[in-house]
Amino acid sequence: MFSYIKTQPVLREASLINFFAFIVIMGFWTTMVLFLANKPFHFNTSQIGLFGIAGAAGALAAPLVGKLSDGTNPRKNLLIGFILELISVALFYFTGSNIFLFVIGIILIDIGQQAIHVTNQTRIYTLLPEARNRLNTIFMSVSFVGASCGSALGLWLWSLGGWAMFCYGITAIILLNIIIYKLYSKKT
Repeated sequence: MFSYIKTQPVLREASLINFFAFIVIMGFWTTMVLFLANKPFHFNTSQIGLFGIAGAAGALAAPLVGKLSDGTNPRKNLLIGFILELISVALFYFTGSNIFLFVIGIILIDIGQQAIHVTNQTRIYTLLPEARNRLNTIFMSVSFVGASCGSALGLWLWSLGGWAMFCYGITAIILLNIIIYKLYSKKT
């Protein structure tokens, strides 16, 4: 499988972008629990769990994103995903005690994640159809490592400065992903 990593620049780009996108989404879902359990909300675990319903909107968007990815330039969907993530973090940062804006942010971050993930998966599936499972193994392994790192990063950022520090740190990760996207746009 290392030969695929070496010879397939689209696989490298898609995996790297997904790594950071999964840092963002899992960092959010991990840290969100701490945010909602503290001031001003003091929600219990059952109440916090209900926010997962808003996250289901991202799953509902997957088929639409998949259709858009089949177009002439699927990379534009990555940029849309990054923009939705940035808008959601802005909503999270300025949420204060406005649950409505927070829920809108959840919907947007999940749709952004789906735009990035489904687009990248579509892109790698077109590379070598005979090696689709091996390419997906690489792609998803890198994504899951990103998810683990996201949970750890979210907790670390929370310990440094609460919700505001989380929002700053996750914004930096999204901007890093945009830089990676721009660097690879010259290569792929």
